[in-house]
Amino acid sequence: MLPHIEAKITLFKSDGQGNGRLTSACSGYRPAHLIKDDYLTTGIHQYYGDVFAQPGETVMGTITFITPEYYPRTLWIGKCIRIQEGARIVGQAEVTQIFNELLIKAEGFEADDSFIDYYQPGNLLSRLKGALLQKKAKLP
Repeated sequence: MLPHIEAKITLFKSDGQGNGRLTSACSGYRPAHLIKDDYLTTGIHQYYGDVFAQPGETVMGTITFITPEYYPRTLWIGKCIRIQEGARIVGQAEVTQIFNELLIKAEGFEADDSFIDYYQPGNLLSRLKGALLQKKAKLP
């Protein structure tokens, strides 16, 4: 399976209050990612160079999500995605590159648009037409 994004991945040190990690994570780590305000999904991490990501450090790597079709158009370069283990926040991933075009936030769409548009061609088509008309109206 090809990765969906490249990211700067930071694992937080444990704060003694239940957040962060005490131990390192290695390539193949599969935490949850808060991809939308109301949607957690699992992602598989692969770290460049060093096989381990230490708490308190930032490493570069890729993330492959398991269900990108349920949250299309939700990512952009610079977006920070919360990394969780259950309810515990253990880090963040800042998107630096997007390989899966389905995930790229299109101009004219809100980041939290429902995935239903993806499966309803009529809805998607009318939204695209509306976005194009808005863009056209802005042209000199």
